[in-house]
Amino acid sequence: MDNERESVELIKKICQINSIGEVHSCVKQNIGFNRLVYIVNEKFVIKICINPYKENGIKNEIQYYETNSNFFNPTLIDYDVTKQIIPYIYTVEEKIAGENLFSIWGNLSESQREEILIQLIEILKILHKPIAEDFNLKRVNDLLDKYNFYLKRLNEADLISQEKINYLRFLSTQIAGYFEDAKFGYIHGDIHFNNLIYSNGELKLIDYECYDIGPLDKEFDSINRMVRNPNSLIKMGFQEQVNPIDYIKIMPFLREKYSELCCADNFEERLLIYDCINSMKWICT
Repeated sequence: MDNERESVELIKKICQINSIGEVHSCVKQNIGFNRLVYIVNEKFVIKICINPYKENGIKNEIQYYETNSNFFNPTLIDYDVTKQIIPYIYTVEEKIAGENLFSIWGNLSESQREEILIQLIEILKILHKPIAEDFNLKRVNDLLDKYNFYLKRLNEADLISQEKINYLRFLSTQIAGYFEDAKFGYIHGDIHFNNLIYSNGELKLIDYECYDIGPLDKEFDSINRMVRNPNSLIKMGFQEQVNPIDYIKIMPFLREKYSELCCADNFEERLLIYDCINSMKWICT
């Protein structure tokens, strides 16, 4: 995508095809390398995937919307994966009236925060559909392969000390044991406050690109990293910095109220593995 004018022209073409009508307002929502996101006429969210390597994630999101009409989802109005209308995959969703949790969390009372987290747990329990046990060994092996792939790249890049590499190698030998009793099922895969919208007292969940089968407690990986450093997820130029102190009670509350996952054996160890995979991935890229 060469420039903003070209992007807006594509938005207008999508609106014409989908009978949205004249474009009175078209506001860009974020800056990134994967999707252009625009709010059109304060009613629609149009997302254009400009990174071909991320197209499978968009198709995955579309499939989720078509097979899950949960009350906490935005409505998928239309989409195109053929690239015949415009040279990119795109989706058109309803715009949920509300604000993401980063925008309001610092101004909420403790009781309001707890009520929102209870809603989040209720949403997660609906999402977390279990799967047959036969899939688990393959999923664990896939996770181990991913861990070792990034570890190999990290070692070759010579970016951290050999002592730390040795520790990461040791963790690799423990992964199978850590996941022996893990529960597997469907997860959103990217739960953080930019993907949670508070709308008229109700919580909504957006962006299902990472919806997939995995260890159910992997759902808490993004939350755990957000709690540790919430400002790492702030969209520069679009959001103000937040106070990390406002986030320190989130994980303890979730551990207590979703104890069937957060108090399971090796929960802390699995969080460490997820964290290592994410950290190695970003260090290497």
